[in-house]
Amino acid sequence: MQNKRPKRIGLLGIYHESNTFLEKQTTREDFENGHLLYGAALLDEYRDAYHEIGGMLEVMDSEPDFEIVPLFYAEATPGGSLSADVTDFLLAEVKHLLTGALPLDGLLVVPHGAAVSEAYSDFDGYWLRLTREILGPRLPIMGTIDPHCNLSYEMVAAVNALVAYKTNPHVDQRAVGREAASLLVGALKGRISPTMHAIQCRFAISIEMQHTASSPCKELYQVAEEIAKQSAILSTSIVLGFPYADVPEMGTSFIVIADRVDHAARAGLHKLNEYALENHRKFSGKKMDLDALPEAMRQAQKPLLLLDMGDNVGGGGPGDSTFLLELLEESPDTNGFMCICDPEAVATIRDSPGSGFISLTVGGKTDRLHGKPQKMAVKLLGMVDGKFSEKEPRHGGQVHFTMGETAIVKTRGGNTLMLTSLRTVPFSLQQLVHFGIDPAQFEILVAKGVQAPLAAYQAVCKSVIRVNTPGVTCADMRQFEYRNRRHPLFPLDVLSFPKGRGAGLPEPAQLKPELLHNWEYYTEGPVVGSEGSVYFTDLLGKHILKYEKGSVSHWADGNRPNGQAILPGGGHLVCDSGSGHVVRYAADGKRIGAVSPERIDGERVHCPNDISLDSGKGFYFSDSVREVGRVYFVGWDGSAHCVAKNLDYPNGLFFLRESQVLWVAESYKNRILKFDLKLPADHPDYRQVFASLPYHPTNRLTGNLPDGLAMDAEERLWVAHYGMQAVQVLSREGKLLATYDSGIPLTSNLCFVDDEVWITGGFSEPGPGSLTKLRVGIEGYPIS
Repeated sequence: MQNKRPKRIGLLGIYHESNTFLEKQTTREDFENGHLLYGAALLDEYRDAYHEIGGMLEVMDSEPDFEIVPLFYAEATPGGSLSADVTDFLLAEVKHLLTGALPLDGLLVVPHGAAVSEAYSDFDGYWLRLTREILGPRLPIMGTIDPHCNLSYEMVAAVNALVAYKTNPHVDQRAVGREAASLLVGALKGRISPTMHAIQCRFAISIEMQHTASSPCKELYQVAEEIAKQSAILSTSIVLGFPYADVPEMGTSFIVIADRVDHAARAGLHKLNEYALENHRKFSGKKMDLDALPEAMRQAQKPLLLLDMGDNVGGGGPGDSTFLLELLEESPDTNGFMCICDPEAVATIRDSPGSGFISLTVGGKTDRLHGKPQKMAVKLLGMVDGKFSEKEPRHGGQVHFTMGETAIVKTRGGNTLMLTSLRTVPFSLQQLVHFGIDPAQFEILVAKGVQAPLAAYQAVCKSVIRVNTPGVTCADMRQFEYRNRRHPLFPLDVLSFPKGRGAGLPEPAQLKPELLHNWEYYTEGPVVGSEGSVYFTDLLGKHILKYEKGSVSHWADGNRPNGQAILPGGGHLVCDSGSGHVVRYAADGKRIGAVSPERIDGERVHCPNDISLDSGKGFYFSDSVREVGRVYFVGWDGSAHCVAKNLDYPNGLFFLRESQVLWVAESYKNRILKFDLKLPADHPDYRQVFASLPYHPTNRLTGNLPDGLAMDAEERLWVAHYGMQAVQVLSREGKLLATYDSGIPLTSNLCFVDDEVWITGGFSEPGPGSLTKLRVGIEGYPIS
């Protein structure tokens, strides 16, 4: 009896994440410096690795009736679009090796999903379609993708199943490789018949919000897990997307694979898509800019990990940005570590005689987008070959790394720099440990990434700050000029929905205020802390209070604290009407001191009332005086100027950074003003009346004073209307949409807490006061 031949399963992959905003292209040399592996070398590299290929091999090795046929695997550090030469080379290898391996019974593929070439904007879709053309329509092709894939329908059409990693940082790659290989084995044995469906969503998840173990991604993945529990569902994948590629596919997508039944996959997709759209505002994120960073660093626990998002090597960054290097060097008594790709500096050190300090120019040599070259004195600690290995599960699943010739130096400022000849992703602490550097010795470590370094660095760092530095991987995708993306796509476009699905306002008759707490004094200034607690003030009570889990506790004291804002890191800025200053408090409630001058543009500041942050630059505050009131701006650099003057008691403020518009409640005119800060102050459209509000039936002067302002996720303005016992809602055009009972006659201020509006005020001044809420089912605008 003749032995049955084993089923032959081909294995090949082309893995590249292409940043189309980079001028420098990715070449064949970049793949040779990465991984360009053929045949048995591919198996030797990954068989025991925490990589999807390792998982695929694990499944195949356990199947005696299957034989793996390793073809080739090409991987390069993320960079610019693939050059024409390397594109031709890679496609020729696919054709030659795949054709030469025939006959095959199945194929396992390992694309990244975000590769772009000069000729093919959807390079992964193109080479996957090429494999389908070679193998024919019936042979099963299945594989894995990185969740930073920009999924195309051509990719989906070319293969039978694609499975994305479910963690970011990517520490489950081996498990996902097992999942993909098991689907292929099950299909070839006739146990299952995978049916894959996918959908491109109408938003792109901001890169700093793509941490899968944290909200809001955590809840999205929980929805996917619930869908995957259904008996007909084989696999679900959330494709987060890669924002640094100007291609039509850029954005978030979902994949559901069912066993034979199409309707189960489509239903799962619909559920995922509906959840994502209803919560899309949560995924835009808050950005920590350089101006706000020093204060956040002072308050953070050490050791501190700073993530340099604008120079994310794993997203194509050049690795030589100097913004955080400059900050480290300017910070006294800071013991920091940072890696910079600068082959020129490495060569200079190597060729320099002596063992003392030498003058060196470091970083900033790619372009001025990533900072200026830093001139400094450094002392060589050691020259190394830059090769190291990682045996633990880390983002990317790679085992062997090379940084090229590398110099480890100490600066006069006391910081340690690792200067490399090749761009190297910061995915492994072995990058330090292997060369005798103990990461635990540093107060601050800088890693050029967003999520990926966490898998390694969280073991030694007590706190993490993601910094929205300038660069080709800037976290704010609105800074990029896209010409080929799809429309509409949030946050680049505003999404509109039918009434009743996310955007509709509740009927006033159906919404009743709920009492949260009574207080002896009139209350003001509600804000939400990062931990979910709500802080408010009581003016003449001289307290800043904290509401948490149904009880109120004392947080800090003031002279006459009014409106407030919370800074990155948990500190507060409080308008203290009694002292005539805006006062800064540390995250523990300790008073730091005044941050606004006594005089601005020659005028004395009288009565700071409300405040709104421009987190990257400074803050705006109102000086509430009858007829000659003003609104001021104070920069983090100490500069200050008047934004508006001769107002009749300017009160609540709301600043929308994206459009550079400031709304101001002019209380004794019973109206809301709108200031377009992009325009010069003498421009006729700089100041406009946005809305005139309803009057109290008694027509008494204090019966209709607009006070605090807030904005919802649909960019509608919510107004606390003092004397009216009301919250008014205005459209983007200033039209009155709804009036809600606040439960407090002297409604002073309001803020969004998840999908509720929390309201302060009182029954008289100085008291008593209350804290109430309305369950509006609408979320506030995500302030960055």
